[in-house]
Amino acid sequence: MQGVRVEIDKNTFFIDVICDCGKNGLIDEETRNRSFKHEMKNPNETKVLICECGRKYSVKVSKNHVYVINF
Repeated sequence: MQGVRVEIDKNTFFIDVICDCGKNGLIDEETRNRSFKHEMKNPNETKVLICECGRKYSVKVSKNHVYVINF
């Protein structure tokens, strides 16, 4: 991944992953929604984001951290 943008509003994280190919606005694997701001509220919540190029990123939030893994 080239980068991650994180916004925090109270207990909500808004995540935007920039793929290795340079695109952002990835697709949530579960909901199929494309967004520049994927909302994550629950500690230990995990989302899988997919780029048009086929790369996948696992995003997990905890109370104070965001973890992004390319797989």
